[in-house]
Amino acid sequence: MKTHKKLKLAGLAAVVAITVSACGSTSGAKGSVVQNDADVETTKGLVIDGEQIAAQDVYDKAKGQTLNLYTGYPEANEKTFIEAFTKDTGIQVNMVRLQPNRLSERVLSEQGADMLSADVVRISDYRLADGFSQAGVWRPYTVPGSETFEEVVINSGDFTRTHNAIYSFGYNSQLVKDEDAPKSWADFVDPKWAGKIGVVQGNSGGGVAALNRF
Repeated sequence: MKTHKKLKLAGLAAVVAITVSACGSTSGAKGSVVQNDADVETTKGLVIDGEQIAAQDVYDKAKGQTLNLYTGYPEANEKTFIEAFTKDTGIQVNMVRLQPNRLSERVLSEQGADMLSADVVRISDYRLADGFSQAGVWRPYTVPGSETFEEVVINSGDFTRTHNAIYSFGYNSQLVKDEDAPKSWADFVDPKWAGKIGVVQGNSGGGVAALNRF
């Protein structure tokens, strides 16, 4: 990272977003989710919906900076979040959006050259995020309150899970009778389904890649 001042911004952004942060600071901030209709008060630091998010000194340093966000999530979704984040915090965000595998390559390349520009990294593939741990990308940070949930804080605070994708299966009722339809994932190993199963594209990382491997 470029400066200690930049680390302060990374820590603030990470806890406000409840996301994964690259080299984020842990001082002076607590966690909350930013909403478009949030009640924001900034005379005593950053307070959102009555919860102290950042102390005055942390917020004063952060609001004059630009947050560098590296993300593998859909661009439209991230732009909506960024708009709400900037509205509530006054902090501008520079977004770099890449397909997760390409994003991983960029992060690891920059990390290896000691030139990582990201303040916050959001990536959907656990395997890639865990690889960042092995490469020393993350600075451990536990979002206050997240420890009360199971399997949210990963690798002793290296990164934080924001959500889990849930997948199910369906069948074409014009081709398959209800009584013959699969009732569980295990049913799909039956030879009668060979060549008749379609799976969502699995080369983009994250939940769809995990489903493809499953």
